[in-house]
Amino acid sequence: MITNGSLLFREDVREEIAAADVVLPSLDATGDAVFEKINRPHPALSFTQLVNGLKAFRREYKGNIWLEIMLIKGINDGTADMEIFKQIVSGLSADKVQLNTVARPPLEEAARGIDGAELLSFAHVIGKGCEIIPAFERQTQAHIAEQWRESVLATLKRRSLSLDDIVRTTGVSRVEASAGLDSLIKEGEIRLVQFNDERFYVVKGEEDPSFSFP
Repeated sequence: MITNGSLLFREDVREEIAAADVVLPSLDATGDAVFEKINRPHPALSFTQLVNGLKAFRREYKGNIWLEIMLIKGINDGTADMEIFKQIVSGLSADKVQLNTVARPPLEEAARGIDGAELLSFAHVIGKGCEIIPAFERQTQAHIAEQWRESVLATLKRRSLSLDDIVRTTGVSRVEASAGLDSLIKEGEIRLVQFNDERFYVVKGEEDPSFSFP
C-alpha cells in the first residue's frame, strides 16, 4: 500500500489499510511551512496531524513500514531538516527508510534534486535501515564514496589529518566526513590519536603518531 500518510490520523483509515503486508507512507516535510510548500495540503490538514498519524499507525500496525523521504534541493535538504527527519524516523521504528529525490523532469522547474553525496550524508545521519532509491544516485553515491576514500587514505599515508583538515581538503560536510572516517576505522585502515589536546587520524600500524605531524 502506497500512501501520502496525510489521513493516518483517522482511526478508520488506519483500520482499512491494516491488512496490507507492507505500507509505504511518504514524509517530505519538517514543519508546516515546508508541508504546505511541497504537498499543498487541504487547509484542514497539518504537519503535526501527519506525524501523529504515522506514529499512531506504527503503534497499531504489525506489518512492515517502508517510509519514503523525498528530498528537494533548497526546500527540505538543510542541516536542520536532516535532524528533524532523524528525530521523526527514530520515533517511528520504520522497517526501512528510503531516500528519494527529484530524478525526472518535475511539473515545476523550481523542484530540483540533490546529488549523490548529499543523499549519502542524509543516509548516514538516518542510520540503520536507510537506503537510497534512484539507481543513478546509487551509482553516483558509490563512485563518490570510493573516490573520497582513496583520496583520504592517500593523504593519510603522507601525513596525519584532523577532521577539520579532511572537511576542508575534500569539500564534504562534517557529518559525511565523520561517517566515512568511522567506516575506515572499523575496516582497520586508520585510527585516531590524541596530540596536543587535538585528535588526528593516522594510518593503522604507525607506532609513533608524531611521525606525520607538521
